[in-house]
Amino acid sequence: MNLSTVSEYLQALRARLAQNANVCVSIASRVNIALMVFDDQLIDLHTRRSVRIAISPDLAGQSPLGLTRYDEKTLADAAAQLLSDNNHPEKICVLLLPPSEFYISEANLPAAGLDLQRSALLLQAMTVLPEFEQALNVGFIPSLKQGPLPSVQTGLATWLPVERAERLFKAFSDHKIFLASIMPRIALFSDRLGAAESEMSAADNLLTSVEDCDQQLTTALQDNQQGVLTCLQCTAMDMAVPELREKFMQERGESLLAPHKLFLASAQDYLGANALQSDPLHASQHTAHLNSLARLAVKGVFPEAALAARHQLAQGRLRKDILKVALAAVLVVSLPFVWQSFQLLRLDAALSRTQALSAVARADQAVVRDFENNWGAFTEFPDQDIAEVLLTLQPVINPGLLSAFELDEGLLSIEGESPDPQNILEQLEQNPMFTEVDFARATNNNRYFIELRLSTVNFSAYREWHFPERR
Repeated sequence: MNLSTVSEYLQALRARLAQNANVCVSIASRVNIALMVFDDQLIDLHTRRSVRIAISPDLAGQSPLGLTRYDEKTLADAAAQLLSDNNHPEKICVLLLPPSEFYISEANLPAAGLDLQRSALLLQAMTVLPEFEQALNVGFIPSLKQGPLPSVQTGLATWLPVERAERLFKAFSDHKIFLASIMPRIALFSDRLGAAESEMSAADNLLTSVEDCDQQLTTALQDNQQGVLTCLQCTAMDMAVPELREKFMQERGESLLAPHKLFLASAQDYLGANALQSDPLHASQHTAHLNSLARLAVKGVFPEAALAARHQLAQGRLRKDILKVALAAVLVVSLPFVWQSFQLLRLDAALSRTQALSAVARADQAVVRDFENNWGAFTEFPDQDIAEVLLTLQPVINPGLLSAFELDEGLLSIEGESPDPQNILEQLEQNPMFTEVDFARATNNNRYFIELRLSTVNFSAYREWHFPERR
């Protein structure tokens, strides 16, 4: 493995960690099922129901310890059978496998958030098991006691091959079961480790050590006086060797029959000490059960596919939230236009009602307008009232003589004789019946020619109204 390969791995890992930030806790909070494998049984820790599973002897090499015995499809089929009566709309489970599936190492990490701690562990994956060629995923079991330094969080890192986790996730997904987290079953009691035996009373539910023993491996968890969580493992073959067995017993400590030490050698031992069983009819117990599952699941190994699915779900929800905000903004912006549309509809309705009420009046108006269009040219022809014009001219012209009189479309031309033609012009100008009074041509001695227009008629307006020029 060269430096370029390491650099590419670290770059891909940083991108993956940035994507998975805060997703682990979100997934763990939705877990509602806990399944545990012990020897040839798969057990629902909530209902205590179990089904038998077949052991596959040809899976060696798929775990860091080379002790994997359970095929992914076999486990998924058994889980589907076990949960056939489960009425949860979403089946989100944590799977507790034998410790032999994992490599467990001590870890000292900064006292930061869970995602940062997982990130730090994943960056160390290539140095934890350099001889194991498969990519590793990791979970973290923190110690409940404060370590030697306040800024340091001690605990155990549980390593599982990425390929194994992904195959398990896919097999469970085929049965519509969301595999959120995978962890060693002994971690079920890690929350009870963390106090010195001298500080405990007989009524306490706390433990100083937990030992898991099956047909393949013996695993012991302990919390020493310095607040450091340790893990000891010994295979069944090594336990058969007296020297190795004695060494393991010395490292593990005194007898496990002490009040605050738990020995788990069968599925019944786990069920007897199980704290996840609750009555679903009691809401408080059910809520406490879900909270316990969340605290348990968050310590496990999260398959990459589960993180990706949760990330896609979060992105989908984010897009929905953005869409809702955009729709709300569009609604707020469009409110004035909606109000205007409402006003227009209301006014249109009022106009329709008014038009219905005025239908008779409009019909009468149409008759009048039709009469005006057909007979207006005759009835509105300007009345020049020649008799009135002559009676008006008579006192003005006397004692002179009127020899010619012509009236055409309101334009009047008169010709006659008078001793004072200028006086006649001035009198006509002062009369309101006439306008535009002027001599048509120069007078000859006493003879005058005057043109004027009747102010009481307007033939130009008449022609414009009734005979408009075609354009």
